[in-house]
Order: sequence, then structure tokens, then C-alpha cells
Amino acid sequence: MKLEKQLIILGNGFDLANGFKTSYIGFMNWIIPKKGSSIENIEKEIKTVTNWDLVLATEGIRDEKSYVIEKVEKELPTLHKLNIWYILFIHSKISNESNWNDVETQIYKYLVQDKIIENFDSKIETFKVFQQIVYIILVSKLGKKDLDSVANFFYEQLNDVEQDFERYLFEAAGYSQEKIVYNDKFGYKGTNKLLKFLMELDGGMEYFNLLTFNYTDPWHLRWYPNSGDSTDKCVVPKKVKMVHGSANSNLDSTNHIIFGIDSRYVDVNSINYRFTKVYRTLILNSLKNNNYSINENVYEPGINVIKFYGHSLCDADYSYFQQMFDFYSLYQNNYLKCYFYFSNWKNSGISDDKLLHINVAAVTNLFEHYGETLDNKDHGKNLLTRLQQTGRIIIKQINPSDCLK
Repeated sequence: MKLEKQLIILGNGFDLANGFKTSYIGFMNWIIPKKGSSIENIEKEIKTVTNWDLVLATEGIRDEKSYVIEKVEKELPTLHKLNIWYILFIHSKISNESNWNDVETQIYKYLVQDKIIENFDSKIETFKVFQQIVYIILVSKLGKKDLDSVANFFYEQLNDVEQDFERYLFEAAGYSQEKIVYNDKFGYKGTNKLLKFLMELDGGMEYFNLLTFNYTDPWHLRWYPNSGDSTDKCVVPKKVKMVHGSANSNLDSTNHIIFGIDSRYVDVNSINYRFTKVYRTLILNSLKNNNYSINENVYEPGINVIKFYGHSLCDADYSYFQQMFDFYSLYQNNYLKCYFYFSNWKNSGISDDKLLHINVAAVTNLFEHYGETLDNKDHGKNLLTRLQQTGRIIIKQINPSDCLK
């Protein structure tokens, strides 16, 4: 079999496969007690506030900041102290949203769909009850401010969430040198074994670039200072791009990682544009004291294999995939193959058959969206069919434990 130069794309499933507890739900269950409360108590506090007529009946609420602060501190003590984003996430949980703990999806929902910042200077009487609560909390913290000040507040609060998540990775998610060098699942150099396994699947050669949407880099040689002396050497990407930044155990006031939304949905002149990934990564990579993030150009000519593993193919990252498919001329390039690998987890509660359907639906959605962007609309409509007929799209379940064989 001919060995192909390749690009490997990693999502959070790679970290989960290695035993790192990097899920957002794990993070939420850890961080809220750190803030002196519990998800249950916050839910209860939100649910008990069903009628704020007494507050809203005060015509001069926007100017009477002292009155509002007193009212909020008395009736919403937990919500008044809590980061505004955690309040929003838990409200989505109460609303039975299945993705309430998906940070980037929720940022998109509240900023773009609900326009929670843009509507700040609207008449409060037009808000739903929860929006009224959020408004009152904001007034208690900020007073009546202009939209830019409100956006800055949400931005700073998001920075705090990012720093909290970075702490979580090192303090509770098992992201440490000890766990990386000796992985509980795969033994010595376990995380690198899994990467090597992905590299070798379906005829991949050792020359590969890595595009990762994770905040972790357990494959990096810095974790293995003596790797060069071992007969079982680590596989190393030639070039790496860490889309969301790289977590740093040397925690300080600098943000090393980012959450953001896809810029497709936000006008460049919008107050929300500062929350897009393109804006936030430009800031991240421009910080003088943030030299830890790896931001190389991983799109090179000659790559004929693209492998995805552990990525949900969510909308928040779509722009990166569109750019990649454009670069490699996906429709015309008969030499390019795309592999989508997925794994089932113990106690997931999902059958292999159902998981396959979930992944096929995600891949189909990705290519249908991309097809809509092609100038030739006929090509766009039959893109998926063309990829199938030319054998250039493969969706496959794999067992991470096979990396031990």
C-alpha cells in the first residue's frame, strides 16, 4: 500500500480516549462548587424568581442602581456573585437544552440568536422573565452603561471562564506530565501511542501535520524529555496548529486558550464580532507574553489524506473546514481522501449502530454545507455523491485500545 502524506485533525474525543476528563459537563460540575455553590442551588434560585413585577414597576430602575443592587443581593445572592456565563449555561440546563454544557454553542445562542447584548438598551418590559433577571443583574454590577461597556463585561467574564477551564485541565481533568508520560489506559507514552495508531491507519506515512481543536498537547516532546534515547520513539507532527490555544500550567493573568463562535454568523461591524474565533485567535496569537500557542500553517501541497478523530464537526468550527476544503480543491482533487474515525465509550448508553448514524449525519451535514459554498451549484449538489463514488470519503469506527497491538 502506498504511504500518503497526511493531515490529522483532532477533537475532544482524542483527549477522552486517553482518559483525560476534558468534557464541559465535567468542568461545570467542578467549577460551580469552586464558586461556593452548586448547580442545583443555582437552578433553584433561577426557578424561584418567576415574577419580578415589584422591581420592574419602579419606573426609574435604570437610574436607581443602589436600589437594584440591594434587591438583587437580597433575593438573588448566588446569581449576583456568579459569572454571568455560568448563569446563562445553567439557565439553558433548566430549559432542557441537551447542549447546555457546550460552551461555544451557548455563546452563539445568547449572543447571536437571543441578542442578549444588542438588546440591552431595549425596553426591559419587552424582555422575557429570565432576560429581565439578567438585565437586573447587569445593572446591579455595571449601572446603566452603553452597549460597548456591556460587551466588554461579557468579554471579560468569558476570559474568566477560559482561565477557570485552564485550571480545571491541570487540577481535575488529569492533564499532567505524570498522566501523559504514563497513561492509565495505554501505559508508557500512551497518548503518543494513540496518535501513532491514527497516523498509521489506512496507509498513512510518518510525515503528517496536525490540526487540533483541543487545548492540550499530550503528544508534544516537551512531556518526554528522554524520548530520543528510547527505542520506542514518539511520533511528532511536522507542523501543528492549535486552533483554540494551548493550556499552560503556569497560570497567570494571561489567557492561553479561547472559546469563540464562527464568524459566518456575525457581521464584522457587530458588537459581537469580538467573540468570534477569528477575532479571538488574532488577539491570542498577538499577545507578547503568550508564546506557548502553536500556530503553524498546516495546509501544505502534497497532502492526500485528511483524517478526523474525536471531532463532532460542529458549526462553531465550520470555517476552518471550509478553508481546508477550498485549499485542497475537494471537488476536483481525485487524490484526496477524507477519513472520519469515531469510537464508542464504555457506559456511553449508545449502541454502535446508533453512533454510526450520528456520525454519518454529522459528516453529511458538513459536506452539504460546504457544497452550498461552491460557485458551481451543480457541483455543490452532488459533492457527497461524487466523494462516495470516487471512494474518497470513509467513515469508520475504531477501538483506541488497538493502539496497544
